[in-house]
Amino acid sequence: MLPQAQDLRAEGADFHAFLDTLKPEDWDRPTPFKGWTPNDVVQHLHKGDWMAVLSMSDEAAFLETLEKRKALREAGQPEDSIGPQMQTGAALREQWYGYFHTLCDLLNSRDPKDRVLWVGPSMSVRMCATARQMETWAHAQDIYDLLRAPRTHHDRIRNIAEIGVRTYGWTFRNREQEPPGRRPPMSA
Repeated sequence: MLPQAQDLRAEGADFHAFLDTLKPEDWDRPTPFKGWTPNDVVQHLHKGDWMAVLSMSDEAAFLETLEKRKALREAGQPEDSIGPQMQTGAALREQWYGYFHTLCDLLNSRDPKDRVLWVGPSMSVRMCATARQMETWAHAQDIYDLLRAPRTHHDRIRNIAEIGVRTYGWTFRNREQEPPGRRPPMSA
């Protein structure tokens, strides 16, 4: 079993339980992040998980989806018509969580070094699991902040810290900038 996929599954389980505490009216309240509502946040996560599963299960369909998204963007049209039809509120929570488990199962079934096509550069299955954990953790924080709810912290955040360290130089090169200093050291 891939430890990063297990950490992703645990992150999702915590988020799912937290979402169960939302009142129906909370789903449409704006978070501090771009004014996204919890509906927007969970729909975004669901779409990302859907794209990751598509990439790992049908690369041709994934590439076709990228082309369709690009064409819609260039035409000034929303990309919402591509992918799963989204629910809202508690129904969305369950829609996302069911598919989220599909993603975790698929990540666990693959060699951690296999490559996964993505919107940007391809990445390993291990990095895909970590990237999905980072998205889940960060966007969950949007909703914790909205509700001013306390959050229990876990050591599995080490995966997210590691992705920051590993991509440190690339992040600056990608933006045609010089890093401001040496990469932070990796912990043992």
